[in-house]
Amino acid sequence: MSIFDDFLINAKTAVSAVGKKAEKVIDVSKLKYAEAGLQSEIGKKYQSLGEFVYKSYLSGEMDKEALDRRIEELRELNDNLESTRELINAQKNKVSCKSCGELVSADLKYCGNCGARLYSEDPTEEDGGEACADSDDTVCRDVERTVKEAAEDAAATTI
Repeated sequence: MSIFDDFLINAKTAVSAVGKKAEKVIDVSKLKYAEAGLQSEIGKKYQSLGEFVYKSYLSGEMDKEALDRRIEELRELNDNLESTRELINAQKNKVSCKSCGELVSADLKYCGNCGARLYSEDPTEEDGGEACADSDDTVCRDVERTVKEAAEDAAATTI
């Protein structure tokens, strides 16, 4: 092989690495955009809930079912926000310690802050189910699809 052939191989490898890094940056940007949208929606729902409670208080009547529906909507949005944040962390190769909440490298077995084990001994114990499969929530389904694609990409790069 000549020096020129070596140069071409190295250049192709570098371009491939840069392309993969750019895809990762784009994925993180999309997730951050989704996170901002969820935060905005959560703020609106909290405002709506506050107005509902205030008006109910003034009228002296509380519609418990309507209150429960609004709280459940907020709970779902907050769960989606947490999932989106976990995806962002996964793209950055970070995990949140379940004991102290510190964000640490996913390559570690123990938290550098509190020393707690980051993963269970049995990898099948992790929740792999699709929480939004039958949901009408497009954000939730998009988040799950992105998680699945990220996991497949990670598996493909480790092979």
